[in-house]
Order: sequence, then C-alpha cells, then structure tokens
Amino acid sequence: MSFRPVILAACLAAASSSLAASVAAQTVVSEIRAQPRSGQVFLTWKEVPGTPVSYAVYRSTAPIDDASDLAGATLLGSVGADSSKNVRNTLLAGGVPDYYAIEDLGPRLLDDDGLFVHTVETAENAWYAVIANIDGLADTTIVPEGNATLLATAEVPERPLPVLQRIDGVRNDYVHWVSDVATPFAPAMWFKPSQAFNLRINYDPLVDPAPRPTLVRLHFRDGNYQHEPEPTRPEAVVVSPDDWFETWPNVTYWYGLNPLFPDYLSYPTVPTQDYTVRRVLFELDFAQVAYPVDPARTYLVGVSMGAMGAGFLAYLHPERFAAAQLVLSKFDMGCQYSGCWWEFPAGWKLWGPPEQNGLCNEGMLTYDRLDLAHVVGLAANEDLPLIVSLDGRQDEYFGWSEKPGTFNAIEMAQQPAVFLWDDGTHIGSTATASGLWAPVWWERYEEMWRYRIDQPMPVFTQASLDSDAGNGDPLVGDLFGSINGYIGFDTSTLVDTTSKHELTVFLRTGSGPDAAASSTATVDWRARRLQNFLPQGGQHLRFRSHNVVANSLEDDRIVTVPPSGAITVASAPLTTVGSRWELEPVTIPGPPDLPHPPHLMLTGLKSPGTWLDIYVFGEPGWPSASFWGTQPTNIPIDGFGGALQIADPVLHGQAFIGPEGVRRWHVPLPPAMASIVGVPIQVQGFSGLSFTNVVELVLVP
Repeated sequence: MSFRPVILAACLAAASSSLAASVAAQTVVSEIRAQPRSGQVFLTWKEVPGTPVSYAVYRSTAPIDDASDLAGATLLGSVGADSSKNVRNTLLAGGVPDYYAIEDLGPRLLDDDGLFVHTVETAENAWYAVIANIDGLADTTIVPEGNATLLATAEVPERPLPVLQRIDGVRNDYVHWVSDVATPFAPAMWFKPSQAFNLRINYDPLVDPAPRPTLVRLHFRDGNYQHEPEPTRPEAVVVSPDDWFETWPNVTYWYGLNPLFPDYLSYPTVPTQDYTVRRVLFELDFAQVAYPVDPARTYLVGVSMGAMGAGFLAYLHPERFAAAQLVLSKFDMGCQYSGCWWEFPAGWKLWGPPEQNGLCNEGMLTYDRLDLAHVVGLAANEDLPLIVSLDGRQDEYFGWSEKPGTFNAIEMAQQPAVFLWDDGTHIGSTATASGLWAPVWWERYEEMWRYRIDQPMPVFTQASLDSDAGNGDPLVGDLFGSINGYIGFDTSTLVDTTSKHELTVFLRTGSGPDAAASSTATVDWRARRLQNFLPQGGQHLRFRSHNVVANSLEDDRIVTVPPSGAITVASAPLTTVGSRWELEPVTIPGPPDLPHPPHLMLTGLKSPGTWLDIYVFGEPGWPSASFWGTQPTNIPIDGFGGALQIADPVLHGQAFIGPEGVRRWHVPLPPAMASIVGVPIQVQGFSGLSFTNVVELVLVP
C-alpha cells in the first residue's frame, strides 16, 4: 500500500483543521486582560480583523466557561473598533492617531487593542467575556484567557481617577473614564459606560511653592481642552476639562443631557441629568487634591459656550468659586427664537424643545435650570460669586433680548456682578471681545485673583451712574454702558471681625471707558460673604463713611438688620478719592430685664448745611418724642422712668416706635445755623413712659 494517499489525507486533514482554527480566530477576540485600578476595571483584548466589528462586554460573579454562562452574565455595554484610540486628540492633531494609556504615563495601547473601562459599584469578584459581533453575527464561543477571563478579578470601589497620559512642560494631560453608574465614590457622569474625556491641568512646580489659586477654564463651542498656562499667573493651577463627544451636537454646553439621548421625543419620561457639571466638579476635586492649591481661591473663566458654563456653575455651586469672568455669555437656553440662539436644534437634541420642558435631576424644569435669572432667584439667600460679564447688543449667536432681564434679576437678588456691554457682535471685526470694553474686562480679570471664598464680597446695586441696558431690544437703551463698571473696592484693607466690618470703595478714574463721569455718586451696598461680622435680624448697626483723603465724615446713620440677616445700606456715598465704609453694632445700655430700654442716639454730619439724625430706641408701638434745649437740669417726673434733664425743652417730633424698635427724625441743618456753631445743645427723648439719656450736640463748622 502506498503511503502517499495516507500522507495526502493527513495533510488535507491538518489543513482543514488549521483553516477552521483560522476562521475561529477571526471571530473570537484574544489576549483578554482585566486590570483593576482606582475603582475601575480596565479590560483590554486583541481585536478581530475586519469591519464593521463591535464588541459586547459581559460581566459575571461566576466563571464564564462556555456560551451558556452568558445568560447569567450582565451585558455592561459595547464598543467599536476604535476603542483604544483617543478620537478627540486624533482629530485635534489633524488625523495623526493617538492611543490611550491605561495607567499613569504607561505604554500606549495599539491600534488592534480593544478597551472597555468598567466602574466598580461594590466589592466582589467578577469574571469578564468579550463577544465580537461581525456584520450583525455574534460568535459566542468562549475561549478561556482568549475572550474570557479565567481567574476572578477582585473589584474594589474607589474614586475613579483620571489617568495621566503625558507631561509636556507644565502641561499635564489626562483621560478620565466615566460611566452611567453611580457609586459611593463618584456620581454617574455620562449616559452610557466607558466614556473617555480629556483633561488638561497646567502646573509649574518651579513657581511659587505656596498654595496656588485654581482657574477652571471652560472652552467655547468649537474649542478644546488644550489651554495654555496663564501668562500673567504662572503660579495658577489651570484646570481645563473637555466638553466633547462623538455624536452631534458633540457638546453639552457644559451642562449635560437626557439619558435617552438622542431620542428627544421621549425625554419627558426621564429627568435630564447634569452629567457634565458633575464631571467638571469631580475633575476640579481631583486637581485640588493632586496639586498644592488654596481652595478658597478658585475661579472660573469662559468665552461664549464656556461663559455660559462658567456662569451656571458659579451660581449653582457658590461654595466652590470666588468669582467668574464671562465673555459673550448665554443666560437663558430657553430663549431660542427671535435672534436668541442660533443653534437651538442642539438644545432640542440634548434636552428636548422648551415647550416639552421635562424635569431635570435637580428637581426643577430643565429650561428653568438653564435660565440664569431663574437660578439666581432660587439662590437669593445664598452668597453667590462675583461675575463680570462682557456682552454685545448685536450678538448674532446668543442675542441681546435675554440680557437686561438677567441683569435685573441678579440685581434684585442683591448678588455681586459687573455687566459691561457695547453694540458689538459675537465674532468678526466688530466683535465685542475686542471692543472698547475688552481692556476693562482684562483689568477685572487681574483683580479677580484677589478675591477669596472666605472673604467678604460687597454687592452694589442701584448705582446712580449706571447705564440703561434697555428692555431687550438691541436698539433701546444705552448702546455702550455698564452696571457697576465704574465702582472698585480694595480687598487688602477689608476688616471683618465680630465687632466691625470695614470696606474701602471708590469710583474709578483714568482714560478708560470705566472712568466715572462724576467725582461723586451713590450706590446701595449689601454686605455678603461675611465670615465674622454676623449681626442677627433686628440688630441695629451704625454706618459711617469717611473720605479716605481728608478723613472727613461723609455719612453717618443707623441701619437695622432685617429678619433675613441681609445687611443693606441704601444710597451709600462714592467718591473718586475713595470712601471708607464702617459698620459697627449699636450698644443700647439699660437694665438687662428690659428688652428695649429707651435710648437716644445722634448721627449725621452735624454742621450747618448738612443734617442731623435723631434716633429714639424703644419697644415697637410705644409712643416716643424727641426734644432739645440749652439748659441742663435733672427733674424726676411722677409716672415717668428716669428724669427730665432739659430745663427749656422744645419738642422736635413725636411718633410711635416702628416695628424695628427705633424711630428716626431727620433734621436738616440750614446754613443759617452757623451762628450757633460751638454752642452746646441738649437733646433728649422719651419712649413709652421713660425718659432717655441726654446727648450733647455741638455743631461743627
């Protein structure tokens, strides 16, 4: 018998077996590996060649030994053929491929590597399998250590930290993998699993070893996270997140989207989620732990879409930010017509149309959440960060109609803000960002670094020099103007103790557009973010203002703290040379068993041509009066507490004590009273059935 047919048959059988193995290798992934790290499992494998291919990732708390075990496993999600590629960076590099590293400064994955990052919820052992789907057909063959892990992976929930990809000078580039899973260590930060976002943190270890300020810089619509260090602030730790994903509209406007994206017709059934806000705050937390920062000096800055994100982030998380700088912002995402917003279809895709307006995860209607005027109304009792916003009346992208109403809402809520505007556009040769107000915005940007979360922040409203923003019509009101743009204050001389609050304020001068048109003005002052000077509702305070140069008294009066605790001084004086404002508690002596002992105080400038204020304190609703004379005496009167101490009393005024426990008489002092300058005048009052103390008044020149 010839051996040739036998050998041939054997060769054919071997070839057939080899071919079958080759076919199997083309439909089953290989070299699966699970690497747990920082509360996540980084699952990698070698992909099968060919397109289109997708990969379904399964997880089980029992071994996955064959296809039948997949029925008891959890489908975590699926990824495509480019899961190891940083698509965002590849696009930014003009198509030059960039691949992920899955450990800090570790080796890059290869083009034929697959990647899925699972965020761990609970501590337990798990097994994984990856099933390739080719042209709609899935090969569920299980090959241990090929497409299924043989050994258990010990999963431990922890904070899912960004992974450092590269260091280039002071630029530290990370990738942050997030998911739709909320754990005890991190919220859900996307609507599906294994989503990668880029993050840059600029940090120069050779500059200023003291705790650093942190700047969160949010990019504009077509921008990206690759921001450079701050040229005038090399000591700053600059946190630059990325708001980009692969599906149009590619951004979330620094907010988030509905979990049912992109099926916006179904959005009312599920609350929209602020995924991006959560991620930005998480990445800020990461930066402020990893780098030496002073958390009280944290700031936001953004242009266009970035300005929108910065404004909402500052107002919804005021405990994190000292101030925010905005250029060409969008204040109301529900304002989508009549020139309000050129890209409103993006809003529909992310959150649904305004007429749909389903709930968001924060318990309010989504488009209320995306309306800064609404948000500030909800936060009226909170101390919000200072925002400085530069906007244009002819903004062809975001419009003007929403702006005056938002300005007014912020002022009504007595929150700190500066608004600058011109008749400019969003882009082009007439862009507001390069107009006359631009240098002023940059000056305020440099001032921003002085502010602290743990430092008082004055609020200015109703300034007499403010411009008219109009009614939302771009042609109504001052085409070029400012609200609070002419006022400055000195953070270096702030006083905030349990017994006193002091602040130096001034009208700006110079040749810029923020130079005050007058050397004097008035403004309402609300003292916010006080740390130590914390008077209670109903307490009386003495407000005094001194000219900084002449040290002369400009104002002197009593203000009463309302039940809310909001300390407000109406029509406080402003000058170009500066005014020193002071607040101190009023001490009313008297028996401790009397809640409102009668007491008299005099305030005012007390010179001819100015005024005098007479205050009588007592029980609300009691009758009271004030009188004066020139002859001292001491005569007890039956039925009255205390004693009459003026022999020639002249009644000045009488009225009931107000609900705040005080009655004020405002007394103009005409110039003719110059003839009695230096003459002692006795002033007394009564409240209820008791005489007050006597105060001697001597008019000054």
